[in-house]
Amino acid sequence: MAPKTTTTAEPAPQRAAKPPVEDDLSAKEVFADDFVGLYSIGPNFHFTFATRRPNKNGGMSRLVTGRVVLPLDAVLEMYNNMQAAVSRLETSGVVKRRGQAKG
Repeated sequence: MAPKTTTTAEPAPQRAAKPPVEDDLSAKEVFADDFVGLYSIGPNFHFTFATRRPNKNGGMSRLVTGRVVLPLDAVLEMYNNMQAAVSRLETSGVVKRRGQAKG
């Protein structure tokens, strides 16, 4: 008869608690009313934002006003927070979900 063996699953590694936030009042604030796009290189995501402004020809242009690079962990955290915020807006009737696009 084979000897009895027991196995124990190792717990998943715990993430370290985040350090407290210190608000640097000299940090530049950026206004953008348009999301231009994103791309990723390795684990980093590059976001580009723009602001719509009148141009010399009497039309409108989108002027790039900010770029943010975030690591994957921060992107996932931002995604979860944005998804929760949109869900709250949907629940309160501020926004409505569009129908599924036909493929």
